[in-house]
Amino acid sequence: MKTCVLAVAIFAAATQANAFSQEEDQFLDHLGEAYLISDICPSLSLPEAKSLSYLLSLNFIEAETAVDEMKKRAAEDHWGIRKDRPDQVCLLGWTRYGNTGTQLKGLLRAKP
Repeated sequence: MKTCVLAVAIFAAATQANAFSQEEDQFLDHLGEAYLISDICPSLSLPEAKSLSYLLSLNFIEAETAVDEMKKRAAEDHWGIRKDRPDQVCLLGWTRYGNTGTQLKGLLRAKP
């Protein structure tokens, strides 16, 4: 999680300085989403082979495709088991913010 926080802090500072292109902004959004999905609900994340280190090695199109796959899995099966609360599940959703970003939200629920 510290890696993600650091990446977000760097991204925020660079965005204010307009140092990243729109494609790079979107790429960092995808990496942040992928990391949050894995951290909040590992059962909805990609296989281990597609970890954050794997995503960091991808180009923009490949990373976008990998995150789209994660989102598709989350859409098909919205409930994921939280690693820190196995007695509860997490409903994932995305909310738009700004011009290009999305924010991942997780809602805790008791297992049905």
